[in-house]
Amino acid sequence: MIFLTGYLAFLIVFGLMDFAWLSVMVPKFYLPVLGDSAAPNVRVVPAIVFYLFYGAGAVFFGALPGLSSSARTAFLYGLFFGAVAYATYDLTNYATLRNWSLPLTVVDMAWGALATGIACAAACLAMRYVSA
Repeated sequence: MIFLTGYLAFLIVFGLMDFAWLSVMVPKFYLPVLGDSAAPNVRVVPAIVFYLFYGAGAVFFGALPGLSSSARTAFLYGLFFGAVAYATYDLTNYATLRNWSLPLTVVDMAWGALATGIACAAACLAMRYVSA
């Protein structure tokens, strides 16, 4: 029950933040860099699968460690987990895709790390609330 609470909290917080980020940044930052290599429409099923898997990993590796210490710990573990996950994606793209730029790599990695850290802290607080 505690994990499920953290998982749902993570999905809500991360989902809302990522929706806001992508709504603003895709047309202004990502599309000018990616050009025709960007899909014309979001492929919803793979996006949902990503969020479900990513949320489980973030709660397990980021939010749960904060239960025994603090939401700050969850934020820091989440920040690290997000940095590793987004670095895997962004650095691979930068190494292999012609249009993928260094600024896009750096900004996307920073965003992923920060958003994951914040969502992990929120998940930790939600888990603490239901376990109190």
